[in-house]
Amino acid sequence: MNKAYRFRKGDLFAVAIALALIAASFLIFFQPEKTEPANVEIYQNGRLLYTFSLYESRTIHIGGDYENTIVIENASVRIASSTCPGQDCVHTGGIHSSGQNLICLPNRLEIRLTGSSDDIDIISR
Repeated sequence: MNKAYRFRKGDLFAVAIALALIAASFLIFFQPEKTEPANVEIYQNGRLLYTFSLYESRTIHIGGDYENTIVIENASVRIASSTCPGQDCVHTGGIHSSGQNLICLPNRLEIRLTGSSDDIDIISR
């Protein structure tokens, strides 16, 4: 075997440093989001109707051109039933992450999940 291609102690040290840097960058950049959604906001025609905690179980009935039944349970919210054509809002299923929305276009209904009120979006001086 050619002496130039032999594995040396310094090579092992360089590989260990590279693996440590990869692991550290993974831990820094790929952490799960620490803020959990805390509120369910229900809008109709662009107007806020209700705000509920995502962690309390409840069923809400919304009228309008059509009727929607919204269920909040197990830290998730879904439109359980609707009288609108197509039923796309029902087939969407539940949402549970901050920033997600459920929409029933025929009834002009929007359900938003928002983060807790103590979240910091930006800091300026």
